[in-house]
Amino acid sequence: MFNAFTLKLGVFLLLFIFCQSAVAQTVFEGQVLDQFYEKPVPSVTVALIKTKIVTLTNQQGYFNIEANEVAPIDTLVFSSIGYITKRLAVSDYTENVFVLLTPSNATLEEVIITNRKLKIERLRDFTNGDIGTTPGNPQSKYQLAYAYAKLFDSEHANLLLKQVDLGRYIAYAVPRIPVQTLFLLHIMDVDPKTGSPGKIIFTKQVHLKDKSYWITIDLSKDNIVIPTNRFFISLEWQQIPMNEMVNLRFTNRLYDVKKNGKQRLEDVSDYSISYQPIFTGYHRSKPAVSYTKTIGGNWQLNKFDSRYGGQELALSVTYKY
Repeated sequence: MFNAFTLKLGVFLLLFIFCQSAVAQTVFEGQVLDQFYEKPVPSVTVALIKTKIVTLTNQQGYFNIEANEVAPIDTLVFSSIGYITKRLAVSDYTENVFVLLTPSNATLEEVIITNRKLKIERLRDFTNGDIGTTPGNPQSKYQLAYAYAKLFDSEHANLLLKQVDLGRYIAYAVPRIPVQTLFLLHIMDVDPKTGSPGKIIFTKQVHLKDKSYWITIDLSKDNIVIPTNRFFISLEWQQIPMNEMVNLRFTNRLYDVKKNGKQRLEDVSDYSISYQPIFTGYHRSKPAVSYTKTIGGNWQLNKFDSRYGGQELALSVTYKY
């Protein structure tokens, strides 16, 4: 009896301590972007000053700091070579915040000169405001079963692709949505007969590992040259266990039928499975031409009312010519 009582007491105390620690823990996470280019900045030093916790942003500019006790007057400091140091009071922190770093004058001038020399351009540009989660932001979710393709039309030909940027939708209120996910990125030509996505020129598997809203996919080492001025970028969903999301719901089921023919229904639980990732869309007065792949493997044109504009997936490409 004594041993059993002691064991139960010990388990209770451990659970109590664990719960207290969990309640007291504070999490700061978000993404650091270049204010000039609005792209993720890797290897930024992020410091919680008074708590004395330091971390670095990853390749997507994502950071995560967990602290058990945070002073109300503490400050997050973001610093990196070539950028002006930024301070953010913890009282001003919002969930999964975008932190914009301003390049120093010398760096900014150097970048501008370099861009003019290399002739770098970006098509179908979007901003952090388009994919953020501020109240009233008219976003939409792109979560398909098969694939989506977006047309890019440039003024130039013989394009050397540098990078692709994407907006990802993260639903923090639904804990069962996985953070890690895999999908395929395709570069495709234009079918000369139908104008729809044609042959695949290049494919890259993308593995997302954190909660970044802004996704940058580096293509600079892949040497992808587009000979024409029009091409598609396609996103293909992978129906694999890693990407599964279980959606629970209640539905009505026939329970009994009375003699007078009246049916009795009961509530039963049911579920369906959908797949990550979920991308972010935003409103544009003239959305890009885009297609969705059907269950039969055909490309179907996405239509919108030209009087009101429509939603467009936050997907841009940077190229050199």
